[in-house]
Amino acid sequence: MKCAVSATATPPSFSATGGSGTLTVSTNRECQWSAAAASSWIQLGAATTGQGDASLTFTVAANSDPAIRKGAISVGDQQVGITQDAAACVFTVEPLSDSVTAEGARRTIAVTASSPQCTWTAKSDADWLAIVDGAQGTGNGQVRYDARATSGPTRSGTLTVAGRVVTITQGQGCTTAITPTSQSVAAGGGTGTIALATAAGCTWSARSEAPWIAITSGQSGSGPGAVGFSVSASDGPARTGTLTVDGHAFTVSQASGCRYALDPASQSVGDAGGSGVVNVRTGAGCAWTATSNAPWITIAAGQSGTGNGALTFNAIPNPMGGAARTGTISVNDQTFSLTQAAGAACVYTLTPMSQDVPSAGGSGGFTVTTVLTCPWSATANDPWITIVQGQGAGNGSVTFSVAPNPPGSPGRTGTIDVRGPVFTINQAAGSSASTSSASSTSSTGPRSSATLTPSAEFATVDGHVVDDRSSALARPVRRSTRVLASHRPASPGA
Repeated sequence: MKCAVSATATPPSFSATGGSGTLTVSTNRECQWSAAAASSWIQLGAATTGQGDASLTFTVAANSDPAIRKGAISVGDQQVGITQDAAACVFTVEPLSDSVTAEGARRTIAVTASSPQCTWTAKSDADWLAIVDGAQGTGNGQVRYDARATSGPTRSGTLTVAGRVVTITQGQGCTTAITPTSQSVAAGGGTGTIALATAAGCTWSARSEAPWIAITSGQSGSGPGAVGFSVSASDGPARTGTLTVDGHAFTVSQASGCRYALDPASQSVGDAGGSGVVNVRTGAGCAWTATSNAPWITIAAGQSGTGNGALTFNAIPNPMGGAARTGTISVNDQTFSLTQAAGAACVYTLTPMSQDVPSAGGSGGFTVTTVLTCPWSATANDPWITIVQGQGAGNGSVTFSVAPNPPGSPGRTGTIDVRGPVFTINQAAGSSASTSSASSTSSTGPRSSATLTPSAEFATVDGHVVDDRSSALARPVRRSTRVLASHRPASPGA
């Protein structure tokens, strides 16, 4: 055939990015030809016709599809094939990192594909991240994920979306609790332990807010743990301090370590009273209060104080007749003793100092004069004297009764003792057991006689007293003598 045409393309295949090539046409010199691209993604240069041998340029556009494509350039009846590789899918993922709070959240990730034919998938690489929508797609799309709430430390997880890694960071959700929340410690000091509960991986720390509380273990840690502490001994007042354990306040209450001493611890004063000073020794900040426990002791100064101090006291005189006495002053848990001498001896005056009582007995009394504070009591020293009223304090009186003096008994003397002074009782002699008569005769006068009753002590005969114990006894009548028998003339013819 005279005008046969052959054509070849160099190169015959292209990458997805495209490029340019050369089409070589071979034929006889007098033969004419024309070239045309059968595919739109192949473009010929300006010259598409010619005669004889020739070379033409062409370009291949980039392939955006993820598939191989084939095209051709025709030269006469000759087809020259062109092949182009598939394009790789390109995905844009936004955002590539995200953060959520400990409470969790639901978020969206956008996927942009280089071709609507590009397929993609999404998956979670962490158990706390879940794909809830958009696990797979084609072309542009969205992925929705859910981040679960946490009570643990800060954590990170990843999602793989369209081949891209998306990092999700979640803030810490650690919560802690301590047990117990407080403790009481003796003045001598002590130790304690605080248990801390939290999730694994949660970090924490502890610190003391008081110089007398020291952390001995567990100053910091991760996950569940314990804090050990010690408390120093105290010689001061009660105090309170705290430990802070991961933001929680732990309260330590320490008992008072105050100790008190009194100087002097005791004192003596005379019956006239007096005053004195007691020094109080104790630690700084230790409060004290002084209280008198006896009405005759008063605190003149220093009723209370803090730290070292002193109090002044007054003791009033011990009244006459008052016994020696002891009183105290309390200063917190200490006691000061004050001993006072007995008051001056009581003086008692009896008025009258004695009394005469007839033989038939009777009653009587006397007054006792002394100061109000002087007690007294009357004591009969003889069995025939009975005290009716016989005790008191201050001015008072004593009453007594005297039994009859038995017939034929001589006069007798008894006493009543009142704290030293003695009251004397003189009782007349008892009467005779039989009736006595006495007569006197004269040559010219009648006889006179007296009859004595058994209870009589004395009789009067013609102006004389006759003692029934002696018919021959006659004496003048005394003022204090009670006449118990009367004078009668003798009967006629006696």
